Amino acid sequence: TAYEIPKRDWSSDVCSSDLGAMKIGLFTSCIGALGVKDMVAKVRALGRVEAIELGTGGWSGHAHVDLDLLLSDPGSARDYKRMIADAGLTISALSCHGNVLHPDEDQAKAADELFKKTIRLAERLDVPVVTNCSGCPGDRDGASHPNWIATPWPPESLEVLEWQWQEKAVPYWSDV
Repeated sequence: TAYEIPKRDWSSDVCSSDLGAMKIGLFTSCIGALGVKDMVAKVRALGRVEAIELGTGGWSGHAHVDLDLLLSDPGSARDYKRMIADAGLTISALSCHGNVLHPDEDQAKAADELFKKTIRLAERLDVPVVTNCSGCPGDRDGASHPNWIATPWPPESLEVLEWQWQEKAVPYWSDV
């Protein structure tokens, strides 16, 4: 006998909660070759997309956000937010993927500054979410490359992992 998969009634409100219905969104970095106005037009042309996640820099790129302008000029930030809203879209998140724990101090500092600027812009634009990477430190002070410990073997890997958490990750994220 064959097993029959039960049919589900997807017309019900399975995608809603006390916070409201789930929105379909798009991470706009995937269309980063477009200018911001063309990006908005493209997203609107897709039809069902209601929310966008915008990259502010780092690995996400910043094709659609001039972070420094929007932070330094409240009028520009207001106009930007209005342009998105007038298109029937909401900004679901700002994205600034980088490695705030990078063992190279210059790279870590740049990622940290970008992250903190992005938080300030999120507040200015009333965006509830900022996405970032948690970061990956090296295996010791003075390392030049991130070192991701993915297994508990050999045993010294666990010592490195403990050091990364206690000396790098916990202190950084406790301060944020």
